[in-house]
Amino acid sequence: MTWNSTGGARVDGQRPAGDYRAIIERLALDSADQFVLAQLRGASYRTVAINVIPSSAAGSDDYSGPTWDVVRIGEPDTSGPDSPLSKSRSFHINTSTGLIDRCFSQEGSETIVAEMTGWVDRFGESVPTRITWSRDGQPVMELNLNGVAHGPKQ
Repeated sequence: MTWNSTGGARVDGQRPAGDYRAIIERLALDSADQFVLAQLRGASYRTVAINVIPSSAAGSDDYSGPTWDVVRIGEPDTSGPDSPLSKSRSFHINTSTGLIDRCFSQEGSETIVAEMTGWVDRFGESVPTRITWSRDGQPVMELNLNGVAHGPKQ
């Protein structure tokens, strides 16, 4: 399985059938790396909100939990069978750590949430060791990273 900005999702060089396309896009695009690399595709970045608190804490004068800055990344205007299923993603960046806690995307009428946890430092780069995707609060996919390796710098 592969994904790139010009050819989209592929399985053995062919357009994927069924759920494979959604799985490939989730793995490739709902990531901290793509938060940065989307610039190379000509994506637009927009800060939607700063210091957001959970709706359950709304109106609370003593809330002391995490807050997030929300950045929406819009994919370049493309159409066709290889364009991403979700035209935009909203990343929730933890204001205390500077790391991405969640990524929200749309697949049709459904909202998919990717939660990134277990951040570790590997060779000077922060990497989430667990990403859990959910739909309507129910987990649909999980990725657990057991190791990270980097090739030689070029």
